[in-house]
Amino acid sequence: MHRHYFKTILGTTTTLLAGSLGYFAKNSEHDNNNEENNSMRNMMNVNHSFMIQAEDVQEHYFPFRSESEDLELIKVQIINRHGARTPINSLPNYIDSTPWKCLPFESISGLDYGKFNTIFEKDGLDLLGNCMKGQLTEAGAIQMFKVGEHLREVYFKKLFAIDGDKVMDYKDIINSMYVRSSDIRSRRTEFSLMYLLQGFLGSNQAYYPTIHMYEEARETLYGHFKVCAKLGGIISQRIKKLNEDGEHDAGLQDIKARLLDLFYANEKNIVEEQPQSQPPHEKGLLESKQIRQVRDFPQWESLNNAFAGMLFHGHSLPKGITEADYDYINKRVGASGFVLFGGMDLLRMNNGMLVKELVDSMKKSIDTSKDLDRRRLEIYLGHDTTLIPLLVTLNLYDGVWPPFASTLVFELYVNKLKRGQHFVKIVFNDKIMHFDAKDSIIQDAKSGLVPFEEFERILKPYMVNYKEWKELCKVNK
Repeated sequence: MHRHYFKTILGTTTTLLAGSLGYFAKNSEHDNNNEENNSMRNMMNVNHSFMIQAEDVQEHYFPFRSESEDLELIKVQIINRHGARTPINSLPNYIDSTPWKCLPFESISGLDYGKFNTIFEKDGLDLLGNCMKGQLTEAGAIQMFKVGEHLREVYFKKLFAIDGDKVMDYKDIINSMYVRSSDIRSRRTEFSLMYLLQGFLGSNQAYYPTIHMYEEARETLYGHFKVCAKLGGIISQRIKKLNEDGEHDAGLQDIKARLLDLFYANEKNIVEEQPQSQPPHEKGLLESKQIRQVRDFPQWESLNNAFAGMLFHGHSLPKGITEADYDYINKRVGASGFVLFGGMDLLRMNNGMLVKELVDSMKKSIDTSKDLDRRRLEIYLGHDTTLIPLLVTLNLYDGVWPPFASTLVFELYVNKLKRGQHFVKIVFNDKIMHFDAKDSIIQDAKSGLVPFEEFERILKPYMVNYKEWKELCKVNK
């Protein structure tokens, strides 16, 4: 039988902890210092150890010759960030004077949008071009179509082939898919999903899977700060602390000084403080700040989002600001993901219901004793603030803010030789994710496969139902 290479901990043998039986695979060099998450995982490990030969570990947990020979892919869950968009936080025109293009990518959609007219409300901070704030751009539409094409290349035949190159009927394929988008005013997630589906299924189909959306009170694709006031309060305090820390960062202060010089040089163009004609962005605190006054410039998350969009679309950065400055801001903002979303209680409030939904859906696919809804492909179109908390929950976040169209995939396999045995593989932006050795996770170091029971054990402390979530969100708790 073919043997996978395992990373050895003690010579030629591996120390395993009963309860976790942790055969460890090493991820990249990032070190998550989230003590609350790690301490919980450590508490779940029983502290009496014994020695097992590496081959015995392989035989017990991964008794198959190879992934391609003996494993069958039975479900794929895709959690995607939307495609490239316009800035959510509008910048004055003297900072960004290039028009934005949001005309639909007609060669994909085939719809004559020229028959429709749209007028956006004025609030003194309009973007140049034909876009609203936070809208999927033409470049973003093309980007998501290509994501769909790539996903088709990787997963379509694996999921829907029935005999060699022959695939299921299109109707059956649609019936085995579940697709969902967050409900955002600019509709960037909904349209991102539409273009992804056209890339995945082909752009000439007569119909596509129904896109599901949840009402505001039930949304689980991001932490809803308006609905969960306690979560909003915690995030608000963490953002405040991050901004205070930024005042002591020499690099950020140098960039801020140059932005302020530009601001004051154009003082006659400054828009006076005025009531907004629309409520803050649906996602709340992370992206509701408007860059309209001097005091707004320390909002590094807002600036990072705006600059990322400008660079993606070929716009020039503000005068005196370089790409090296953006890289510096992006690195600092990326590291803030640990601070913003660390801690078990916060993660349970922020994405605990989504985690439960994903795991429960896997269990339905595994349970063949009942006639359950066995979706083969699920696609969830969300945000950066959907992906980061999920990665932090798994202790796989590397401190890099997910770029537009980032894709997190959970692949569920069954062992064809031992039908009761299932495995999960985690893939982020085409990279197989490996847990850090210190996390004591059973994982095949070569394939990245994790026994489903182990995957569920990792996530179970974070899973909450709606009733539990409402209780957690009470401000006086």
